[in-house]
Formats: sequence, structure tokens, C-alpha cells
Amino acid sequence: MAYDAARRQVVLFGGYDGRGNLLSDTWVWDGTNWTQKSPLNSPGAVAFHAMAYDAAHGQVVLFGGSNFSSNYPSDTWVWDGTNWTRKTPLNSPAPRGNHAMAYDTAHGQVVLFGGEDFFSDYLNDTWAWDGTNWTQKSPLNSPTPLGGHAMAYDAARGQVVLFGGHDARGNLLGNTWVWDGTNWTQETPLNSPAPRVFHAMAYDTARGQAVLFGGIDSLRSQYFNDTWVWDGTNWTWNSPLNSPTPRIFQAMAYDAAHGQAVLFGGDDNLGSVLNDTWVWSAGIPIPLGSISVTTNLPAASFTITGPANYSGSGTSFSQANAPVGNYTITYGPVSGYSAPPDETGTLAAGGTVGVHRQLSGHEHRGTNLHGARFGSAPWRIHQLQRPGHQ
Repeated sequence: MAYDAARRQVVLFGGYDGRGNLLSDTWVWDGTNWTQKSPLNSPGAVAFHAMAYDAAHGQVVLFGGSNFSSNYPSDTWVWDGTNWTRKTPLNSPAPRGNHAMAYDTAHGQVVLFGGEDFFSDYLNDTWAWDGTNWTQKSPLNSPTPLGGHAMAYDAARGQVVLFGGHDARGNLLGNTWVWDGTNWTQETPLNSPAPRVFHAMAYDTARGQAVLFGGIDSLRSQYFNDTWVWDGTNWTWNSPLNSPTPRIFQAMAYDAAHGQAVLFGGDDNLGSVLNDTWVWSAGIPIPLGSISVTTNLPAASFTITGPANYSGSGTSFSQANAPVGNYTITYGPVSGYSAPPDETGTLAAGGTVGVHRQLSGHEHRGTNLHGARFGSAPWRIHQLQRPGHQ
């Protein structure tokens, strides 16, 4: 799963269902609901693959995974919001599953580390994707060969963060490593999550922290549902009022349009495959506001674009709980009236911005953006239409 910044949607691909069937479907999350897409081309059914958003090229990148057969795919696919395209790089990582990927913004590359091949050999190679080709990196230091670890890009520190996983001897690890574009460095935090595997991570841009959830412990006897955040120096355990149930193999991505980390699916300790959706707001109120538009023409219509997109019509429109930021209001054509120019305003927490325009010889329209701060529970579940699998 990865956040598609160009389309302002979280993208989910594949996995397996409750009957163990591999899937090749594509879904997108808009902050409220899941919608299944119908691309002309698509990767084959696969699980234990990795995805990351390539911001330099405006595409979601998918690599590898397991098809539950004798051949692990080593394909590289990119998603453009409509269709999947298979790439043909000159160089490519070896086939693998249970690897991890993250986009290194500072160096404009998708970074891939480790994983497990079909022969259960664990890998500790580092690769970078530049939109056309994979290049193997040669760091002086590197984590031990790993599978089932998790990674996220720490934008505040300009580093990729890696935690946990298991090694070739089956030992589960609780190490924290950071990648600076050239080398891996092991961190020595005072506090740290317990060693684990098959957890998930995402970077919470609004709060400048990497978020870690779930996984399984070194004795394979306890499924975790704890939440930890990384601030670049130390891990801090959070104790939210609400939390997803213990699980492994869940997917996480940060939904920048709505200021929330999104978690989907996984396997619980009873062997059930889950399809619930949760969002994380760290227990800190997310800055939201309300947008109101007034006109004196019932036939008026308008669209509002910004951190979130809305549309309305008539003489009165209001939208509560809108993310703060800059919004542009575009009015649609109305017979007998000249469409006015776009109006732009900034929705700020705790503030009020008014935009008013008197149209000579036509109608009067007014737009108000009211800033406010609304709290929310740390983890909130969405019980809406969603994919039927992990």
C-alpha cells in the first residue's frame, strides 16, 4: 500500500483473501471510502510485495512478492492513477518477498532493502529506483540479512528508517537503522519496541514522526497491537484509547490529503484475514476547519479544490472538518451570468478568512473559510465499503 500524492489517494494492490486465494485487484482510499479500479493492465496476483510512491515521477512503484508457486516474480510495475505499466529496467533486484521499500525524498529515489527469496535465503542488499532503472548500492555498513522488516522515510531528518525483521537463523530483531542515501547507520535509542516481524510503518508528516504498529514477538506467541513513534532519536510508546486488534501483515500508508496514517487488513492471532480500515491521528487534534459558500442564485454551482476537494450548488453550502490549507473555489457557468474568476482563501486553525465579491450587473457571491481545531480519537475505524481481503 502506498499514498499516491498526485491523485491524493492511498493505493492498495493484491494480497490474499480468507480462503488463501491470491488477489490482483487495485483499490484506492479517498479518506472516506474504498473504490475498486479497473485497469487495462495489472501485475499478476501476488502477496508479500512492497510498494512506494515515486514523487519524482508521480507514480506508485510495486516490486516483487510471492505468487505461492515455484517462481517469485521480479517485476517492477508503476501505477499512474488509471493503469499499471510493467517496466523493463536493465538491472533489477533478485526475486523476493517480505522486503521493504520507501521513497527517499532527499535523493529522489525509491529505496529497497532485504527480503526473502524462494529458497528461504535472507537478503541484505540495498537498491535504488530512479524511475527507469534499479541500481544496487554498496554501503560500508548494512543491517544483517532480513525479512519481514518495515521501513518509512523520515522527512524531518531526511533519512529512511528501518525497524525489526527476522534473520536467517529465525531470530527476531529489534534494531533501528537509518539510511542517508549512501550508508546504513544503526541507532541506539534508549527505548525501543520489542523485537518483532511483519509489523507496519508509515511517516506521519503532520507530526514529524514515523509510526509503527503491530507485528509478532520473538516467541511467535504474542501478536502485538501496540503503537510506537520515532522522533529521530528515540522510540516512544503511545497508549491510544482505541486501537486495531493485534495483527500481522497489515499495510500502512500516510494519507497526506487528510493528515492521517491509514492501516488496512492483516492476519489476527486466530488465523482470520481482516479487512478493517483504521486511521491514526496520534491523539493530537488535527487542524481542521469549516468552509461555507453563499450565493444569491439557486442555479449557482462550484467546486472547491485544495487539501481536500468538494463541490456544491445553490445559495448555501457548508463543509465541516476540512483540512487546513489553501483552497480555490471555481464557479460553474450559469446561463445569463458571467462566470466570475476563481477565488482563493486560506483555511487556518483558529482563524477566519472571508472572500466576498460583488459581480456588477449579476449576482453577489460570498465565500468564508472558518478555521477551527477539532479533536479525534487516536485510532478511528471506518466501517464503510472496503476491499474484501488483506
